[in-house]
Amino acid sequence: MYYDKTKISNGVKIILPDKKYLGLCFGIKRAVEKCLSLEGDKFVIYGQLAHNATLCNKLKKQGITIIDDLMEAKREKVIICPHGIAKKDKEFLEKRGIPFLDLTCSFVKNLLSRALEFEKNSYQVIVIGDKNHVEIKNICSFLQKPLVVGKRSEVRKINSDKKIAVLTQTTQTLRKINELLPLIKRRCKEIVFISTRCNETDERQKAVKKLSEKTDLVLVVGDKMSKNANNLVKVAQEKTRAKLVSSTKGLIKIFKNLHYISNLKVGIIASASAPAFVVNDIIKCLKEKTF
Repeated sequence: MYYDKTKISNGVKIILPDKKYLGLCFGIKRAVEKCLSLEGDKFVIYGQLAHNATLCNKLKKQGITIIDDLMEAKREKVIICPHGIAKKDKEFLEKRGIPFLDLTCSFVKNLLSRALEFEKNSYQVIVIGDKNHVEIKNICSFLQKPLVVGKRSEVRKINSDKKIAVLTQTTQTLRKINELLPLIKRRCKEIVFISTRCNETDERQKAVKKLSEKTDLVLVVGDKMSKNANNLVKVAQEKTRAKLVSSTKGLIKIFKNLHYISNLKVGIIASASAPAFVVNDIIKCLKEKTF
C-alpha cells in the first residue's frame, strides 16, 4: 500500500509515502482545476477553496477573485467551496438569481444528506466534530437541533431519552471518535452510528502513522488553520516527533534543535489542503539543505 522513496542528503534520510499523499486531496484538487478551467468566465470564489493561505494567494495572483461576503457578488457566477455553504447563503443566491457552481466535497454532501434523513425520521443528530469548523457550521445550518460533540464535557448535553444518530466530521480522527463514541453509547438508550469520514482522511492518517513508526521526525505540510493538517500532526505524535510546516521558511526553526541526531530519518506528508508545489519545494530544500 505504501512505498518509500529514500534520498540521502547531508545526513538527512527522506522517507516519502505514496505520491498521492504529497498533494491536494481529490475534492480540493478537483475544485482548483475547475476554477482554473473557467478562465475567461466571470466568477468569484466565496470563502476559501482550501484552508491554505499559500494556495489561496496563488489563485489571487492568477487573477481569481475571492470574496468573504456575498454582497460583493454582482452578476458573476459564485463558486461554492468544498466545505459547502450555509443555508442562508444558498437561499440568498437563489433569491437574487445569482448563478453558482457547487463544488462541495461529495463527503460533505453525504454527511448533510445522512443528517437530514435522520432528522426526518425523528432522530437527534449528533456530529462528532469541531463546532467552529466551517464544514460543521454549514452542515448545522440546514438542521433543526443538531448537537456537535468535540470533547468529553459536551457529551453531558445529550438528551438520553431521544433516538440518537451519531455522524462524524469528514476530517475527524479515529482516535477522537474512539474516545467519544463509547461515552455517547453509554448515555443513550437507542443509538445509530455511521462514520461519515472522508476516505482520504482515513488513508492519510494511516499513511502518517506508518511514516511515524520508522522516522525520527514527520513533517506535515499544511497550514495552521487546517483541521486535517493539525490532526495529521496529532496522529504522528503518538509515535514520534511531528511538526507542521507551511513553507521552506519553517525548516530552520525545526531543524536547529535536531542537529544532534545523526542520519536523521524525516518523513514528509501533505495535508489534504497542501498543494504539491509547496511539498516539492520543501523536499528540494531538504535535499539541498538550503535553509
